[in-house]
Amino acid sequence: MNHPMKSIVMLILRSKSFFRLLLSLGILLLGAKSTLAQDYVNGTGAPTFTTSLPVELGFVNVSNGNLHLEIPIASPPQRGNIVLGEKLVYDSRMWMPVDNGTSQVWQPMNSNSGWRFVHVRKSGTVTYDANVYNCTNGQSGTYTDYTNFVWTSPDGTKIPFPVETKSGCSADVSSNDAFASDASGYHMWVSNFTQAYVINTTGNQLYDVPRDNNGNYVTQKGNGDAIDTLNRVPVTTTVVGNQTFLDVLSSQNTTNRYTLNYSNITVNTAFSQSGVTEYSGSIQVLSSVQLPNGTSYQFTYDSYGELATVTLPTGGLLSYGYTNFVDSYGQKNRWIILLHTSSKSLCHLQTTTQRDHHRRRQIQAWVNFSANIKFIATSG
Repeated sequence: MNHPMKSIVMLILRSKSFFRLLLSLGILLLGAKSTLAQDYVNGTGAPTFTTSLPVELGFVNVSNGNLHLEIPIASPPQRGNIVLGEKLVYDSRMWMPVDNGTSQVWQPMNSNSGWRFVHVRKSGTVTYDANVYNCTNGQSGTYTDYTNFVWTSPDGTKIPFPVETKSGCSADVSSNDAFASDASGYHMWVSNFTQAYVINTTGNQLYDVPRDNNGNYVTQKGNGDAIDTLNRVPVTTTVVGNQTFLDVLSSQNTTNRYTLNYSNITVNTAFSQSGVTEYSGSIQVLSSVQLPNGTSYQFTYDSYGELATVTLPTGGLLSYGYTNFVDSYGQKNRWIILLHTSSKSLCHLQTTTQRDHHRRRQIQAWVNFSANIKFIATSG
C-alpha cells in the first residue's frame, strides 16, 4: 500500500504548474543574481554590511576593492538631531561600462576622477527607472512604470528601495513606500510618482531636505550654499576657472578659506573586456587642496585616473596601487592591491589560485601588516 504522503509528492511532481513555478523561480533568481552583481561591483561609500579595512583617511571595501577616503572641511553644530558636515570624499571605483546606444564603452562615473565635495545641503540624489508599456485589458495608450528607486547618500553609498509607482491606463499609483532592500532600516516615501523622501531609523529625514523629527531643517541660497538651522551659511562656495574656494564660517564669525585646485590629465583604460570599448581621453582631477594655515594636500593619478599618491599637509606620503580583477560574475574592474606610507607598507592584496573538483577559484587575502589581519574574498 502506498503511503499517502508519497502519492501527494508524486502528484505535485507531475503537475505542469509545479514546473512552471520552478522555471519562474529560476528566472527570478537569475535576475536577482545579476542585480546583486551590478550593485556590489559599483558600490561606493559604505554599503550596509561592508567589510572594511581601515587605512589613513578612510578604508578599503574588501568586498569590491574600492578605496574610500574623506577629508573633513567643516562640521558646524546644529539644533536638534541634525548632524551636518562639509567634506571632500573620494572613491576609487570610478569606471563603469555604459551603453551608448550601439555598444558599450568604459566611462568614468565621476567628473572629477572619484572626488566630490559633499555639501551640507546636498543630501544625496535619488534615481529610478521609468519604463513605458502598452495598456492591457482592451485599453488604448501607454502607462509609465517607475521602479528601482535608489538613494545615493552624500558619501556615495547607494541604498535601493523596492518602491513602484505607475502613471497611465486609468490605473495611477502615484504614491508608495518601502523599507530599503539592504536591511539598513531606511524608509522611502514616494509621492507624485517620483518625489522621494528618505527617513532613517531614528525618524530624521535625510532626503530631500535634512530635517529632524523636531522640525529643524536646512534650506539653501540660490547658488546652492546651505542656510543651516541657526540661519547661518556655514560654507560659501565660489568657482573661478579651475579653482573652487570654500570660505568656512568659524565660531568667531570669521571665515577660513580652503582652495580646491583642479587640472586635466589624459587617461587610457586597458580592461580588455570583450564587447566593451576602452576609454581614451581627458578628465578633470583634483590636484591639490590648500588649507587655511598655508599647508596643503597634493594628489597624483595613474593612467586610469585613479588616485596614485597623496602628500599630506605634514609632508607624509600615501601611495596606492591597483589591478584589473575579474570577479565570480565575470565582471572586470579596478581593485586596489597596495597601500603604503613613505615609511612602511600598510596592506597588500595577495591572490592565489585553487582548484577543486568543479571549478577554479581565486583566493584573495587582504593583509594588514601592522595588525597582522587577513580578510578573505573569493572569485571564480
